[in-house]
Amino acid sequence: MRLKKYVAAVLLLLLLWALTGCGGRTQAQQDEPTEFMAWQFAQAIVKQRMVRPNNTVFPRYSYATVEREGNTFTISSSVTSRDREDNPIGFDFTVVVKYVGNDVFEEVSVKLTQRE
Repeated sequence: MRLKKYVAAVLLLLLLWALTGCGGRTQAQQDEPTEFMAWQFAQAIVKQRMVRPNNTVFPRYSYATVEREGNTFTISSSVTSRDREDNPIGFDFTVVVKYVGNDVFEEVSVKLTQRE
């Protein structure tokens, strides 16, 4: 009988632990944007503007410049894609995004310049 109560108590604690977020991160930590999140969002924005989005290649994150000022991020990097004739074409871009909360960013501005 005593073992059943112990097992029930442990199961109840595990259930509470799981339901409250595993005891790790608080809501404030979960809602904190990162530079990498901004980089991923900027990639999606730039990719939408490419003639052939499925042939778009971005450099590694470490080659991008991500500057943060509060909840506004400025991401600068380059991208290579293909034109309609399948020729490689390079662009430099600067994207400004704002974090609005709940893992959501919104586009502020995009500057896309074709390299010669």
